[in-house]
Amino acid sequence: MNIRNVGWSALFSSAVLLTGCGGSGSNESNSTSYLTYYNLSANTAVTKLYHEDTLRASVAYQGKSTRQSVEAGTKNVQLRVDESDDVTTTLYDEDLNLAQDKRNYLISVGDLDGDNGDAPLLFTYNIINSNDLDDDKFEFNLMHLALKSAATLTVDVIDKDSGELVDTLTAEYGKSVTKQLDTDRYYFTVEDSSENLLYTSSGITFGSSQFYFALVDTQLNGEDKLTMVFLPDSTSSVTEYKDPDLKSYFRVYNSAEAFDGNTLTLEGGALENQKVEYPNIKADDLADSSFELEQGSYSLSLEGSNIVKALYSFASGVDRTVVFYRDDEGNLDDVSFTNTSRPDTTNHQITFVNLLNNQGDDEVDLYFVAPNANFATTAYRLTQRELGNVARMAVPSNTYDIYVAVDDGDGAPKVVAQQLGVKFSSDESAGDKTGDWVLIAEPAQDTDTPDQGGVSTIRLFEM
Repeated sequence: MNIRNVGWSALFSSAVLLTGCGGSGSNESNSTSYLTYYNLSANTAVTKLYHEDTLRASVAYQGKSTRQSVEAGTKNVQLRVDESDDVTTTLYDEDLNLAQDKRNYLISVGDLDGDNGDAPLLFTYNIINSNDLDDDKFEFNLMHLALKSAATLTVDVIDKDSGELVDTLTAEYGKSVTKQLDTDRYYFTVEDSSENLLYTSSGITFGSSQFYFALVDTQLNGEDKLTMVFLPDSTSSVTEYKDPDLKSYFRVYNSAEAFDGNTLTLEGGALENQKVEYPNIKADDLADSSFELEQGSYSLSLEGSNIVKALYSFASGVDRTVVFYRDDEGNLDDVSFTNTSRPDTTNHQITFVNLLNNQGDDEVDLYFVAPNANFATTAYRLTQRELGNVARMAVPSNTYDIYVAVDDGDGAPKVVAQQLGVKFSSDESAGDKTGDWVLIAEPAQDTDTPDQGGVSTIRLFEM
């Protein structure tokens, strides 16, 4: 049994050959430019990209849009955030020169807050067609977006196999450095002006193409870290290359009350024929801190359960929550999700975990309904979530009635669990729910045989 992990970034294997960004498609107009938005503003859980007043993409924090084909020329671009069901605030509004056959990256770093925040950055690149690049060369583009790091960083490019220093780049904050290198397998190190080592990447194999990378700030278990990410041009994914020397972190949510207070045991991995025990794993409770361990594969056992010496992999630089729950036959199963860290703002990321094994084969829906909305009109919903599924959405500060529902057979929602009048805001002193939250839907009582149609409940925990 392996943990099914849900996160926003995927870690490429060092053996994977990266394919980069080719030229514009042959069907595109010759008056086309290309625009990608990358959201590094922690104060916005989801930011909406508008081009000439048309919504182009909704981009979660630390995510990016796909490449948008837009008409070349000076065009109006806006970044907006939902403040309520019917109020959207424009946080960036500029006429940008999007030149023909150029690749443009609009990136918000720091606080996205109009004139009171940090101005987004715009990077523009020439597009190199594949026949204009030597077969044994690739173009490496590196943007320095790490606001919390030194303004000037030294980046060494090192041959992964020989350890030979191939090149040294100087990265200035808010700027991009471009270099053509021989196709090969490399790793990267980053130092500040005092030669303090800040980051080391895993090995990356490059084919002949254009590649867009960035140095960015991230957090791991509450600590600021520097990391490097790959920005594939044609997809919305962001690939983070974790420093392989970082620790791994995890916490546990145990939905099975029958195993309340039992001990979790890890063996193998970096333990050198030893084992480590985590006693008193409570049921229906989510710890506010994580356990630390060396990255690697471990056999894991939960005392008294059917999870006995199951193989789990814990990657370096990852902080996640492991959730134990009963499947549709009453056996213990698991899923996990990546923990996130953002400051308290007027928007809130909700991580929804469906553990309802008492609804037969029905998929469940989650609704956040503000006072001026209803099931049909609310924009804040997650639908058709299967048992063991994890999904995320962002909601603006407001008071919500929260419902988990299934289809009643006639296409209408049938509520199986609810919490009413839940207030989210950025005012902790008022007793409101601030920041990001985990919402778990599960049976109200734990049974080793699912009680079909039984009572369900919603539990809310601070991320």
